[in-house]
Amino acid sequence: MPAPAWFDADWPAPPGVRALTTLRGGEGVSAPPFDRFNLGLRCGDDPDAARENRRRLAEWLALPSPPRWLDQVHGTAVHRALAGPASVQEPQADASVT
Repeated sequence: MPAPAWFDADWPAPPGVRALTTLRGGEGVSAPPFDRFNLGLRCGDDPDAARENRRRLAEWLALPSPPRWLDQVHGTAVHRALAGPASVQEPQADASVT
């Protein structure tokens, strides 16, 4: 299965840290107008398609644990991620830090 499209960050991240930006035009399952690789659950796309795209991304990246997803709001909010299980509702933010 081909990988989705993304850009890896071009900065010296500490060991164990990976930063990237995904592109919705990768090899995903979302139908137009979401153009294949949408990851958002509340933008009008089929939520099952977005969940499958998220599953594929985690598989392609070989993540050691499930990622913490955000409800992207296109603003300036940054979420502080804490240790422990993720909350049921995705935080509304455009970035997260630990």
